[in-house]
Amino acid sequence: MAQAIIYKRIGESNPYQFNFADLLSEAGDSALNASTSTVTAKDSSGVAAASVVGTVSVVTSTILQAIIQAGTDKEDYTIPFKGVGATSGQSWIKVIEVRVRELISGNV
Repeated sequence: MAQAIIYKRIGESNPYQFNFADLLSEAGDSALNASTSTVTAKDSSGVAAASVVGTVSVVTSTILQAIIQAGTDKEDYTIPFKGVGATSGQSWIKVIEVRVRELISGNV
């Protein structure tokens, strides 16, 4: 299940972040491993959608960030953020669902 659901338009590029501090602390770790922490995307059919995830980085020792971009109108993407502890090697996954809609309407 996704921790968050976000809507975006096709041409938008927005950073999204997850903080892994609580999970790292439980494992006796204090930082994410920047080279093994990843962010990927799959469309609603389960097909990899690499173009939806731009630059991925560890912006502080505990925060994993990805630029969410592009996408196809009326498609929903599942985007797991996999954080890996630098010392423990343990991994955790936090997920967002991205819904791409060229026309977003209704009450907010």
